[in-house]
Amino acid sequence: KVLLIDADMRKPVQHRNFKLKNNVGLSTILSGESTFDKCVHETKNGNFAVLTSGVLPPNPSELLASEKMRELLEYVQHKYDYVIIDGTPLLPVTDVMSLADEVAGVLLIARYGRTTYQEIEESMKKLEIGDCNLLGFVLNDISAKNGSHYGYKYSYKYKYDYSYKYGGKDASAES
Repeated sequence: KVLLIDADMRKPVQHRNFKLKNNVGLSTILSGESTFDKCVHETKNGNFAVLTSGVLPPNPSELLASEKMRELLEYVQHKYDYVIIDGTPLLPVTDVMSLADEVAGVLLIARYGRTTYQEIEESMKKLEIGDCNLLGFVLNDISAKNGSHYGYKYSYKYKYDYSYKYGGKDASAES
């Protein structure tokens, strides 16, 4: 069982990725306005769930550093095998640094052709200062055409399909 938490309460995206409403979620749980069970979006088979960010609060850093957040993470670790927290970009804001003691580790995401080596180094230093366990890197936005200027052509096609029923409607995605 996997839970994805959208902890980016500045520019959240997971509600759009999964076509979910975002009127309640992490922010409303942490502010005491709602409960986890009222906010979580479970798939029909119960193996995957999404907790959207909820309404944008004025104080996301404070909410993520709160005792309520620690209690929520403790609660969900007993309900799910894996909990993935999608946070804010590391360099502009330090929201996710407050979770360093609460998570097993951090995956650093870098965008091909956009993220610089200097930004990666700065991010790694921040993680080291925060005593975060760096699990590894994910390089995204790569396409076969991006490598063609090296004098060779490499083609690889990967298709992943999934679908589920949510709220009586079929929802599916393809990447």
